Amino acid sequence: QKFALRGQFDKAAKAYEQILALEPAAVNLRQKLAELLIKCSRNDDARKELETIGKHFSKNGFYLKAIAVYKQLQKLFPADISLSMTLAELNEKHGLVANSLSEYKRIYEFHEKAGNIPEALSILDRMQNVDPQNIPIKIKLAEAYVQRGKKEESYAVFAKTAYLLLERSDNATFSNLCDR
Repeated sequence: QKFALRGQFDKAAKAYEQILALEPAAVNLRQKLAELLIKCSRNDDARKELETIGKHFSKNGFYLKAIAVYKQLQKLFPADISLSMTLAELNEKHGLVANSLSEYKRIYEFHEKAGNIPEALSILDRMQNVDPQNIPIKIKLAEAYVQRGKKEESYAVFAKTAYLLLERSDNATFSNLCDR
């Protein structure tokens, strides 16, 4: 702590690394080490520590803490789509539907832009499973199936969507869906 207070982050990081070698299960010390590694611009080393912390929290059911750690990682590595997938899954496990859908949307757009259509369809399907009552997601999935020549899958999703719209008495949207 003295090294960190003096701004000697490299020395502080080395001291924490030595402590963690003796006490590898100390998550709070690992968190401090990760913060110091970021200050030292050792982002790859910080990533290893943060992923260890995130996995620990996730494994023990502390999803909000794990989400906070992975959000920190996402700020360090914004182009890494695997972090978005982890965040989507953690948000889904914790019941944070909107956050989960937001992360899945980011992943879907990434795969769609990259031309990886099977993976994009898989993500749309996951989004539908997270929020089965979400009409726009269902319609997008059904239309994506049509574009890929998967008529039976498309018809099944359109039919489920139509049924939901009838249950909600949303006749205008139902009429538009029937036109499609």
